[in-house]
Order: sequence, then C-alpha cells, then structure tokens
Amino acid sequence: MSAYNFNLSDQNEVQVVYIQDQEHQSDSDDMVNIGELNIELRLEITELRLENVILLVKSARLEERNNQLYIRIDEREKMYSKITRSISGCLSGCSTRINGWFARKSLNMHAIFPNILIYSKKLFAQYS
Repeated sequence: MSAYNFNLSDQNEVQVVYIQDQEHQSDSDDMVNIGELNIELRLEITELRLENVILLVKSARLEERNNQLYIRIDEREKMYSKITRSISGCLSGCSTRINGWFARKSLNMHAIFPNILIYSKKLFAQYS
C-alpha cells in the first residue's frame, strides 16, 4: 500500500484530529487576556474610588450644613429665651406699675380688671 492510500478509518482519524485542532483554536480565541482584564479591573476600581470620594465630599458638606443648622437653632433658642425673659420682666414691671398706680389712687385693680393678671400669665405662657 502506498502512503497516499487511506482507508475509511484513517480518514476518520485525520478528521477527528483536524476537528480537535479547530476546537483548540476556538478555545484560544475565547481565552481572556490577563493583561487586558487587569487593566479593566484597575479602571473599574479607580472609578469606584472616585465615586467614593465624591460621596465622601457630599457627606462632609451635608454634615457641615447640619452643624450650621444646629448652631442656628441654638442661637434662636438663646434669642427666644432672652425675649421670653424680657417679656416676663416687662409684664411683671407693668403689673407692678399698674398695681402701684391703683394703690396710689386707693383702688383695687383686681376689682376693676379681675382677669388682667390671668390674661397676662396666659399670654406669657403662650410665648414662652
């Protein structure tokens, strides 16, 4: 037999070897390039770090704004307590002056205006 005469079983073996070689080539085409994958992953990590920094900056801004709001609230509470003390002093001073005026006139203020102290106390309680 010559070398060029193939029987059917030899042709099948050659075909199988050829198909396996093609499969091996397609596997190599599908293989991932580690260098490219590393570059892509590093780029993604960098993007996530950038996003993290942006979120930290936003968080810091919100925290600073929150602190400023607390400071403003504290200042307003101090102002309100100061105003409340002023109103209280004014009401008690007015009451004392009115009582003094009625006393000089020998009149009883409570007989003439029985609800004025109750009203002034309610008014003071409403704003304190």
